[in-house]
Amino acid sequence: MHADEPFLLLTDIKCTSPWPIVLHTTEFKLSDFVQATDEELVSQITDVDLKLGECASECQCIVAPPSIQPTISIGSYMIHWKRESAGEDVPYATTTVNLPGVRVEHIPLFIDVDMPAAASVRNKLPVTYNIHNRTPYSQEVEVNMEPAEAFMFSGHKQFHFRILPNSCYKLTYALYPLVPGDVLLPKLHLNMLRYPGTMDSVVSKMLPTHVYVKPSGRQTNTAGEK
Repeated sequence: MHADEPFLLLTDIKCTSPWPIVLHTTEFKLSDFVQATDEELVSQITDVDLKLGECASECQCIVAPPSIQPTISIGSYMIHWKRESAGEDVPYATTTVNLPGVRVEHIPLFIDVDMPAAASVRNKLPVTYNIHNRTPYSQEVEVNMEPAEAFMFSGHKQFHFRILPNSCYKLTYALYPLVPGDVLLPKLHLNMLRYPGTMDSVVSKMLPTHVYVKPSGRQTNTAGEK
């Protein structure tokens, strides 16, 4: 994963007991190397019954700030449970599972994209690339928008600009879809002069690849008809 980039932590609990169990609640004990994007991690599994072979899952969004260590520990996962047949006076057992370590990569650039979830044929689709400089130095950046058969677009095909330290540069395009369906977007290639030939493959993982394009509906004008 990349430092300062939110990622999803998905946990699955599978019941292997021949007796049904009750999951009272769960807890995430995060290490000092990661933090939650929300103010508080709330269990998404509360008073859930599981039978043999059934599973329960929950998903939390966390982020890892820059760290000296290349591999960090996420923390541990606590599960409070007991048999369904146990009485109310029987306390819940607690099972603690150590979460796996993850490798954190430090990247000088981060991109997020603002665009609608869907588009329509031959209607304008605005797309804004927010390019964040995560270094304390000014960065020279070159971009190249690769044409796509399914789109016309207006904006810079090739462009060179500078991003100030710890700042964001907004690059805006207007796309015009030509065909309906799940359509491949034009590909944005990016190169940083301080890191030549290294960022394009990293950046491509941050960008959406497709957008759903709706066909243009026929409009019927009945005004003046008799």
